[in-house]
Amino acid sequence: MPTLVTLTRSRDPSIVARAVLALEPWLVGALDPSLTMPIWERARRVASRCTPVLRARLTLASARADVGRGLHESARASLRLLPQRSRRPSLAATRALLLGHIALWAREGAIASECFEDARRTLALASPTSEREREACLDAEEDLLIQRTFQAFLEGDHVRTARLAREAAMRGAARPSPRLLALARRFVAETTMNEDARAAAELFERTRDELDAMGDHTGALYTTSRLVLALRAAGELARADDEDERSRSRAAEASEAALELAFLDAPGSAPARVRDLAWRAQIAAVRESALRWAESRPEAPTITLRCDAKTKSVRLGDARLSLAHRLTLFRVLECLIDASARDVSVTSDAIFAHAWPGARIAEASRKKRVQTAIWALRRELFGDAIERAPDGYRLSRTVLVER
Repeated sequence: MPTLVTLTRSRDPSIVARAVLALEPWLVGALDPSLTMPIWERARRVASRCTPVLRARLTLASARADVGRGLHESARASLRLLPQRSRRPSLAATRALLLGHIALWAREGAIASECFEDARRTLALASPTSEREREACLDAEEDLLIQRTFQAFLEGDHVRTARLAREAAMRGAARPSPRLLALARRFVAETTMNEDARAAAELFERTRDELDAMGDHTGALYTTSRLVLALRAAGELARADDEDERSRSRAAEASEAALELAFLDAPGSAPARVRDLAWRAQIAAVRESALRWAESRPEAPTITLRCDAKTKSVRLGDARLSLAHRLTLFRVLECLIDASARDVSVTSDAIFAHAWPGARIAEASRKKRVQTAIWALRRELFGDAIERAPDGYRLSRTVLVER
């Protein structure tokens, strides 16, 4: 993979495009935007200098990644720039399937059905002239089956959902297609949740673990949100809370608004943050659900933290502290503030690396230095506003940061 990432920096547009497409399974499922977004940006820049087929494949790959991250409006805008018809049936069908999936989330059932029927007709008339195109058409047929299953589930037709899921499982076993098998199992779990929540939880967990193993970490997180519901229905509340909070933190660390909003009931969810995430979400149904959730929760009292990077001074509420002559403490605070923006905690090692750049000392000494710095910040200004977390430290969620 490192070689392919290096090739995405080539000056040859076709080399960049082919490297990105080879990396697509990782790029679509990854949860590290600091690594993936620069690669997508380079792909978009070179797309106009590629052949029409390569340009279309890049656009579809980028749209797939956006859909996985919940960026439906961005994906729909890029897909509409592609022609509806193509000499490659797999490209036209995939475009229709992605637009149909976005329409389902937007509660535009009629539009979704039209898109799926368009994809079906395109694939039925396809006569692949190469092995790559034949495989791509088979992939599109599998995706069409999953989208039909998802549509039946959203419409509340569990009988049809179960039938289509079984059909998907049989097809996935025959090809074989591990991803199709995993997704089919997920929909079987959906149809059995009301009758046997514990069995559904086992199916969700197995699907989640398989998607993670395939590198589809975004799909695995969405599946975990369903696992949490099944665990709660089965009465396993402590485990549900643990899965909920761990997954919410993982989504927050990746700065994925839609993914984080899949875990509204996690112990760490705060109404103020949920409102902020809701307005960043590009899926109307997710946005509306999040805002309803935030309105139903009492607002915790908050205190504003203002940080001035130029003067190295901070103000917490009405109290002020200057750190102009104690830059190490200021860098510790910077670390906590950056983590707070992502609603995550930060480890002692990460704090040490930022506050004492280049220093090399024993682990016990590193930990002690960080503890002393945290203690100093608490004593002089922050008190309980800096919290101990299982893996380090964090600012309390009652602190609202202004830079």
